[in-house]
Amino acid sequence: DRNSLITMSIFVPKNKKAATTARPKTKKAAQKASFIRDQRFPKLIGITLVVLGVFVLVAGISYVFTWKEDQDKILNYPFSALGEGDLILANWLGRLGAVVGNALIYWGFGISSLIIPVLVIGFGLRKFLGAGLQTWYIRAGKSILAMVYLSMLLAFVFSWTQFPWGGAFGESTTQWLSNFMGFLGVLLSLLFVLTATFIIQFNP
Repeated sequence: DRNSLITMSIFVPKNKKAATTARPKTKKAAQKASFIRDQRFPKLIGITLVVLGVFVLVAGISYVFTWKEDQDKILNYPFSALGEGDLILANWLGRLGAVVGNALIYWGFGISSLIIPVLVIGFGLRKFLGAGLQTWYIRAGKSILAMVYLSMLLAFVFSWTQFPWGGAFGESTTQWLSNFMGFLGVLLSLLFVLTATFIIQFNP
């Protein structure tokens, strides 16, 4: 009848307009979801992590050879050193490399901190190649435990040197343990952990 025709003429165009305005949003959401599910997305993440890991690894290795020349310039004010355009540092990757290397080794776990960028590179390569991460998780867990132990061991053994072999973590931890159980107690504890790990791992 006439009332139903009037009702249809009022509401039908609005529904069509709403449908046309909803399509672009649905299309954008679909494109975003398809990009995330696409193989290019994990490959992009993987290659980014590889480049980042290589940068940090090179900065850390360079720190081992150039720390004496750069230490006094970046130790107390590392972020201000980044903005000094005239400041020339010996690190192979410039000011940024010197700051990253100092943060990684001096304020971290010492020379064993180089395990971190190696793990990042391995993770990135697996993401790029589409390989499984189960074995990486196992190796990463063991590597982190080894990093913590080596930090304490190196800080204890090379406590007489200026180079931060164990980093801030190893130095502060061994210092606390030395005050708690003495020099001999720390030595026995480190030897026990090393022996126990060897037995568990290789079952001699």
